[in-house]
Amino acid sequence: MTSKTFKSVEETRELHVKELGKHFTLVINYKDAGRSGITLAPSDAPALALAILEAAGWPNEYLASNEILRRLSDFDKHLKEMEAEAKQQAELEAEALEYYKKFTGYTHTTLDSACSPDKWLAVARKARELADKRAER
Repeated sequence: MTSKTFKSVEETRELHVKELGKHFTLVINYKDAGRSGITLAPSDAPALALAILEAAGWPNEYLASNEILRRLSDFDKHLKEMEAEAKQQAELEAEALEYYKKFTGYTHTTLDSACSPDKWLAVARKARELADKRAER
């Protein structure tokens, strides 16, 4: 398990960053008042790192010119693109399931391999394409 601890300037608090299975946590320990924390997805790490550097006053020119930070920013953008693609795919799969249900009376909540999901994904894509063409007119 990976773990890092950072002490506050006033030495009244500590920030613990800990691996937690597929996620990570940020926990602030207060010297006299307990602790508070948040659990984040690994995909949040690049944006969090950039936010910390920006909040600490690192100039944008330095952030843009620093190779490590540039790569961190690129990685953050890549993760956001992947999340958007996954969301679009999930929406398409939901549409395919709805078409399959309407056509067959199927009542399950997912398309399994017996339902020919590729066929119904193609139906959903074609329906979107036709809707886009109608909207252009």
